[in-house]
Amino acid sequence: MSCPVQHTVQVGDKANGTTIANGHDKPAPGEYIKWDAEGVEVKQPGEAEQIKEVAAQFNRFQMMNFNKHMHCLRGTHLKTQGCVLGKFTIKDDLPAHLAQGMFAKPGSYDVIMRYSSLTPKLVPDNVSAPRGIGMKIFGIEGEKLWGEDKKTQDWTFNNYPILELRDPQTTYDIADSLERNWNDLPTFAKEQGERVDADVATYAGGLPRQHMVAMNQWSQSAYRHGDYVAKYGVFPLATEQ
Repeated sequence: MSCPVQHTVQVGDKANGTTIANGHDKPAPGEYIKWDAEGVEVKQPGEAEQIKEVAAQFNRFQMMNFNKHMHCLRGTHLKTQGCVLGKFTIKDDLPAHLAQGMFAKPGSYDVIMRYSSLTPKLVPDNVSAPRGIGMKIFGIEGEKLWGEDKKTQDWTFNNYPILELRDPQTTYDIADSLERNWNDLPTFAKEQGERVDADVATYAGGLPRQHMVAMNQWSQSAYRHGDYVAKYGVFPLATEQ
């Protein structure tokens, strides 16, 4: 089906907003952040090994889901809520600092978006939980990060702006809590509320209930965008939303 609502990818002349982390409100910087600026994340010692440990955790989630449902499911964003087809349009009036990578040339591309529920365990749709979009754009030329020759660009989004799984160790700790409390989600929620970063770890549980197509969405990670790093957003444009 075609998407009934237009969306826009957020751009701007100046960074703005507020970040919430470790119990403190921190104003966003008033300018874009260079990709090599001090404080921008770099690969940490032991990171590759930690990533393998996290992958093993999510494989165990998949096995627990398979043993219960007898159906192969993803490690996260298990439940597909719907898929839509559309067009991804790059405007011809982007300023130089935004006209980077696939945004360097104006044009229109085919896109498919998968709406999904985030939780690694299947839960009812009326449970307040993060919802996401997986976006695949077709016909994108240029060198790819992994040296692949595919002409696609993939992005993943969630309906909250801050990702609590900010590094491998944090991801491992939260996944470990979920694995230990797989059949006792209230205890899992209690443990998240006791974390030093509880404001971030529990943020998704307070998200409003609304139609998925009407949700604002933010990219799961930061990306290098030319000389800068950026997080992207997808926002409905239709007035009725």
